[in-house]
Amino acid sequence: MATLLNEYRDLRAAGFARPAQQDSFDFRRPDAAVRLLSASQRVLLNVLVDSATEGLWLRADSGGPVYRLDAWMGSRLFPAESGFVVQGSGFRVRGSGA
Repeated sequence: MATLLNEYRDLRAAGFARPAQQDSFDFRRPDAAVRLLSASQRVLLNVLVDSATEGLWLRADSGGPVYRLDAWMGSRLFPAESGFVVQGSGFRVRGSGA
């Protein structure tokens, strides 16, 4: 779990979406959603994920800029188990199909 949380601590965008790309993303039906909570259940991170051939596109669930992560980061950030939840650490991932 510590290794997984460290991946989020050092999360850096590989780029940002151009205005012309904005219409191609569908965050109403994301491929994944990630929410990290503190021990007191305060939301630390809540992002929606849309995947594409050039990488993963993330945006806060409340809106705002869309940023790109390299595709290889997906396997490090999203466990293979769809719907992975660890309540004690405040870590939750809802993958596609969840």
